[in-house]
Amino acid sequence: MWGIKCIKNIITGRPMRNFRKQSSRVFVGFIVDSLTRVRRKRVVFVTKRKVPFMGNLRIMLDALIRNGGYEIAVFKIGDIDPEFCNLMQEANVRVMNAYNFSTLRFIYSSEVVVLSHSARDAFIVRRKKGRRVINLWHGVALKKIERLMSSRDARGSCQRKRLIDRNSRIYDAMVASSKVDQLVIAASFGIAYSKVHPVGLPRYDYLNSSYEWPQDLLQRRVQLEGVLAGRKFIVYAPTFRDHGIDIDDLLNETSIHLLRSFCVVNDVVLGIRPHPYQSESLHLICDNKYLLDVSSVCYPEAASVLSLADALIVDYSSIWVDFLCRDLPIIGYMPDFEAYNTVDRGFIYDFEQVFPGDIFQTWDAVLNHLKRMMDGGLSVDGRRQSEFAKALLMESIEDTALVSQRCLDLFFSDNKEVG
Repeated sequence: MWGIKCIKNIITGRPMRNFRKQSSRVFVGFIVDSLTRVRRKRVVFVTKRKVPFMGNLRIMLDALIRNGGYEIAVFKIGDIDPEFCNLMQEANVRVMNAYNFSTLRFIYSSEVVVLSHSARDAFIVRRKKGRRVINLWHGVALKKIERLMSSRDARGSCQRKRLIDRNSRIYDAMVASSKVDQLVIAASFGIAYSKVHPVGLPRYDYLNSSYEWPQDLLQRRVQLEGVLAGRKFIVYAPTFRDHGIDIDDLLNETSIHLLRSFCVVNDVVLGIRPHPYQSESLHLICDNKYLLDVSSVCYPEAASVLSLADALIVDYSSIWVDFLCRDLPIIGYMPDFEAYNTVDRGFIYDFEQVFPGDIFQTWDAVLNHLKRMMDGGLSVDGRRQSEFAKALLMESIEDTALVSQRCLDLFFSDNKEVG
């Protein structure tokens, strides 16, 4: 009866709001996908719930709009930034944020589906003749993805491992930051090595001096410049943890008082940019003068923030790989380093050897080190391994060509290598 009801609702075009369970959506998706014909020159860009259109996905979307010749849509479940929506509508890009029959028909009829996270975000569960699925994954693999975790790491991740393996059969292409990263991506996602292209990450273009920013992101950057008013700008960008401490532990009442005092005394602005999943409590922390909310809610594109930063404080997020482009100090604040390495996800590389700065476990130590660096003009410490990190993780983007253009040539030219 359940399956008959699903099919009846598909045929009659009734709202699909009742199909909330994954099993229901998989079934519905399979039926709609089977009945939908792929249309040439139709492309859809899909991001994850709670994650804005940013990074690799956004820069490739802008590049394809400029390139012209395609019918384009963007999709995510949930709210989409109104400014972004207006910009897309002006560019004749369809904006979809609801799970319904119309959305599924557009996704399943697209010749190219471009993802930032997973095929399940687009409700795709199989390969289809004439369709290509490209995963512009949102980071550099520094910490382990479930497929590389040992049994002691897994903690119930077997289901996710199976999902990653199923998705690997759907993807036609992924991108990698370097040739070393190409190997890691292939192993992490279980995708054929030949399908991973070490062209660099498109989002690095934002930090290329020759790149022309789109108007909405440029306005956000100018807005931030006005708030900074010429003061030194330090960005703190912690990632989420699967287990253990969270943002409230990293920024408790004592540490907030310490950070604010440091900023006041040294006339510095500290921008706080947590993972998009953990931005809810920032309004309780930031005073928007010395402690500034630069989360993805306020600045969807991380490069808007990184392009103005004088130094970066970070832990296990690959955002520091982007910041290598700027040759400025990177400082590690990792109070749970041992626990993260042994109990949580753990690392693919010897993290202490790869990380291009000093690592500390207390805010006192971080701020003392930062003060010494500020007194020295905030130059990169030559003893650290920033050049090694670049060679390992960014070797493929040493020439001046824009990464987004390489991806256009690779995935959307008439002589596609992918397909």
